[in-house]
Amino acid sequence: MTRTTSSRTTLALFATLGLAATMGIAACSQTINQSPSDVASAAKATAQSVASDAAEQGKAAASSAASYASAGASEAADQAQNLAKGTTGKTFTVSDSNTVVTVPADVENVHIQSSNVKLTSTHALTSLVIDGSNNSVNLESAKKITFTGSQNVVHYTSGDPDISDSGTGNSVSED
Repeated sequence: MTRTTSSRTTLALFATLGLAATMGIAACSQTINQSPSDVASAAKATAQSVASDAAEQGKAAASSAASYASAGASEAADQAQNLAKGTTGKTFTVSDSNTVVTVPADVENVHIQSSNVKLTSTHALTSLVIDGSNNSVNLESAKKITFTGSQNVVHYTSGDPDISDSGTGNSVSED
């Protein structure tokens, strides 16, 4: 396994070790009447404690960095899938059933993976994909609407969407 350390972590480690050395020297000057081995033991214990704290902080920083990297990788994977499907822009996925949802204004693509959802979009979408069943959608417009689920209803107010329906009992109408 290759272990990498950021310059920020390295700087924090050196600062911590410097503090430990200073604390050890201070402990030595305050314990002049102690034996050299007692002073050395106290300094060693202080240094180990500080180094342990620095290691824990380093682990926390690495964990945080890994979380950010994972989130970035997930978003990149979503974007790659969208490009492969011919869609670009931000995708909003609904995976909770029995919900009422309003699509955020910066979203271009909507993917419903659940059932009994009531979804509203007040702006134009690039794509709407419905995999679930018994969903009701009201939207301004969409360039493409794709159904793989069943018994879904979509109403739109403008445009002429390209419709693909491999499900059953789905309906699309212009209001």
